[in-house]
Amino acid sequence: MLQPRLEAVENSLHTDFQHHSTFSSFKQAVEGGCFICTKLWDSVEDASIDGWSNEPDEKSSMLEECSIGFETSTSSEKVLQLAYEWYEARSDSHESCQRLRSSPKFAPSRLIDISSGDDWKLCLYPRDILDPPDYMTLSYRWAKSPSVVLLNSNLEDFRRGAPISRLLKTFREAITVARRLSIKYLWIDSLCIIQDSTEDWARESLQMHQVYANSACTISVTASEGPDEGLFRKAP
Repeated sequence: MLQPRLEAVENSLHTDFQHHSTFSSFKQAVEGGCFICTKLWDSVEDASIDGWSNEPDEKSSMLEECSIGFETSTSSEKVLQLAYEWYEARSDSHESCQRLRSSPKFAPSRLIDISSGDDWKLCLYPRDILDPPDYMTLSYRWAKSPSVVLLNSNLEDFRRGAPISRLLKTFREAITVARRLSIKYLWIDSLCIIQDSTEDWARESLQMHQVYANSACTISVTASEGPDEGLFRKAP
């Protein structure tokens, strides 16, 4: 447990600060399990008396300085590896995921096949498919219409395949994440619902709740205003 007092430390540029104003509050924090206070307490108990200065007002340190490295971007390999480990653990530790995987599987009408290197292609699935594949869904803010969308005019072209490089940044990075999690299929509304067909929209929108509920994982793009801004962020 970390003490609330540390909130002030986060925004401080100083290398020293007063953590507790009285010994009693410090000891109470130790007894309460504060990690930092416990470390300080242990270091004082183990300190040699020879380490004290003759000058009562001189500052001294009994703790070795340490630093904890952190990733500067959410696209780093360590971050993606952690996401993979969380994803792999879901079926073992999440009861809701266990129930989902044991229930009859659902397949969207269309999925994006991202298993090949530089291209993606649209796959169609019959309603009664016996063993539908695992897939990932993407939740994002449109802001403006994506530059590449599924239309009646390009449906057959998309089924044959199209370059990933033509997609907007958010879609490209979603493919990166899906592949890192070993997921070969992705569902994105603008690429899996025919945008110039009111009939297709009416039909597909009725099952959209099932599309998200039955996906292996959903990427929620909460930090972007539109699909051209991407998923990943750098540390400030």
